Amino acid sequence: MMRWNRLIMWTMFTIIMTCVAMAVSGLITIRWTATTALSGQARLGIAVMIAFIFMSPFLLRGPSSGLVGPISNAFTYVTYFLFVCVFLFFCFMIARDVVWIILKICSFPVPSPFQTDAVLKANVALLAIVIVLAGFSLYEGTRVPQLKEITLYSEKIKEPLKIAVLPDIHIHRALSRSKLRQIIDRTNAERPDVIALPGDIIDDRADTITDLVPMLADFRAPLGVFVVDGNHEIYIGTADAQSEFKATHLTYLYNESREIRPDVRIAGVPDIQSNRIGRPVDMKRALPETQAYTVLLAHTPKMFDMTDNTADLQLSGHTHGGQIFPFHILAWLSNRYLSGLFHHHNRYLYVSRGAGQWGPQMRLFAPSEITMVTILPK
Repeated sequence: MMRWNRLIMWTMFTIIMTCVAMAVSGLITIRWTATTALSGQARLGIAVMIAFIFMSPFLLRGPSSGLVGPISNAFTYVTYFLFVCVFLFFCFMIARDVVWIILKICSFPVPSPFQTDAVLKANVALLAIVIVLAGFSLYEGTRVPQLKEITLYSEKIKEPLKIAVLPDIHIHRALSRSKLRQIIDRTNAERPDVIALPGDIIDDRADTITDLVPMLADFRAPLGVFVVDGNHEIYIGTADAQSEFKATHLTYLYNESREIRPDVRIAGVPDIQSNRIGRPVDMKRALPETQAYTVLLAHTPKMFDMTDNTADLQLSGHTHGGQIFPFHILAWLSNRYLSGLFHHHNRYLYVSRGAGQWGPQMRLFAPSEITMVTILPK
């Protein structure tokens, strides 16, 4: 049943991405070729090529893909780089043309947005800008996340508590082993009391990441390393993910909590999409009444608003802070909480931009992070 649900999810995703690819390639082709003498067949060929570039990372990295190895990984980076170039060009082209048309309507001294030479020059200039931004985003996505520190206070806390927060590592076959090693070492060097991994830690089939997942066992925290399901654990199979977590001695939380100190409990619930596969979120079970300070690991930030959520602090990820601008807008509209610290009625939510990336190993105006949340007695 779960495999069938995952297949449905992937099929729906593919259909949606195909429709988006057709719209993107069509509009880009029109804007590049409408003022030229190219034949209809040539324009169709350009549109198909752009659509293929846009879709190739997803089609070649499907759940059943057998592509593994250095050459495959290099190919993955190239296809994602081209995908991001197409995406950025489309977004900036639409924004540019809207502004251009408005300026022309308002009688500003600008050439017509339909003049052949003007359109060609504008497109070439935009393409150069996009390539530079894509190169920068590739650097941002492949570098080791920077440390970020947050300090909170509570009357329930008797002595300082330091929590390392690392959602969205997204371990997959193209992730650099060196980068994962540096993420683990940088986290351990801060000597946190607890390490929290709020979902989307594993993002590939177990047989393709056998050299990466065992490294999770190297996380060190005296009060424990805790993990919950994100939506990508659901996509690859919660049973498989849970098996991998247990093999690396991580404490897997499913609608439950653990007392780690007399004054602190750590709770965890699966991602909200777990409801679709017959493993519903049970916030009441995860958060029993207690006088202790309760930290909840919940992958999706909007779970902060659930009626039964009584946690003092919720740690989430999922949004990646938008990852690649202007996805920030969609991530905010979808999740309400994009990134950072939020406060509501003596309860806190911290949304991390994540320690890794989904899809393209690229970030634009949303750098990855390893967050140290320190809670002090008030």
